[in-house]
Amino acid sequence: MADLTFVGTFNYYDGYGHASGQILKALKKLGANVKAIPLHKLPKEAVSIPGIVMMWATPPDYRRVKADELWGYTYWESSRAPLEWVEAINEHTTRLFTASQWCADMFRNSGVVIPIRVISHGVNYREYPYVKRPVGRRPYTFLLLGELGGFRKGLPYAYLAFWEAFKGSQNVRLVLKSRGAKANQAPEVGDDNVEIIYGNYSLNQMRKLYERADCFVFPSRGEGFGLPPREAASTGLPVIATDWSGLTEGGIENYAYPLRVKRMQTALYGPPEIHGQVGEWAEPDVDHLATLMSLCYENQAMARQKGKAASEWIGKHCRWDTGAQALLEAVNGRTG
Repeated sequence: MADLTFVGTFNYYDGYGHASGQILKALKKLGANVKAIPLHKLPKEAVSIPGIVMMWATPPDYRRVKADELWGYTYWESSRAPLEWVEAINEHTTRLFTASQWCADMFRNSGVVIPIRVISHGVNYREYPYVKRPVGRRPYTFLLLGELGGFRKGLPYAYLAFWEAFKGSQNVRLVLKSRGAKANQAPEVGDDNVEIIYGNYSLNQMRKLYERADCFVFPSRGEGFGLPPREAASTGLPVIATDWSGLTEGGIENYAYPLRVKRMQTALYGPPEIHGQVGEWAEPDVDHLATLMSLCYENQAMARQKGKAASEWIGKHCRWDTGAQALLEAVNGRTG
């Protein structure tokens, strides 16, 4: 029997899937005796799996497995987790793992009573190595990744700050990249210096997208961890990210220019009947974002040095094998 059964989506284009796939690869490199089961292959009814099972999935799926020990791995992006999630965690799991200390504190304050342990995400430095970008190229390109049809990733803040700082200047460009198809997402904008990209990108396409950018902006309202800005920083991009939530894990100043929070607002995840009351999330300061974007544009040598230092820090302190080793230690503590 495997020391650990690992259940996840392992889908590169999905946040949970990308992370679960990376941690699984890291576990195997460490020689772990692990069995992987894709989440979509589980039956809808609860299935019994012996031993320790790690489910890297949202809590409603925890009902689908019965194990000697069921460990959940999840995260959330506002100040309070949905009640349904908290009830599922407490009822079906014996331990909860999450991506940041901020998340651990949030789940505890939301009512989770089982033990919680932090296993941070990482960045695969081989996939996102440092890139030395040309000096003084035009247009200077700001990049944002996120679902453009929603509000959590901060598209409106990035657009407003870009307009405030640069207006219609052709010396700068803002690129907004969203997963999935264009349908039901943000409409096209009329600005000549704003580009919107839709669709799922391969690893090679993502690397090329990062290479053509000069600064990464991420005015997110809340993150469980925040992989995109750390992956961008790994390539040497100067990063601007909201100074709140899981984005602060490990010290945001080590990989990004911290973006001030103007105020906290009621978090909205669609109609209240979907998740209920989920506390608050951040409203980034648009004026401060415009100032930081101007700072990076006007002081490009300084911003490049910030990006290079951030890349080196990411390579040392943001690693998937660190999380895999911590998970193995937890398994060995239960089976040894």
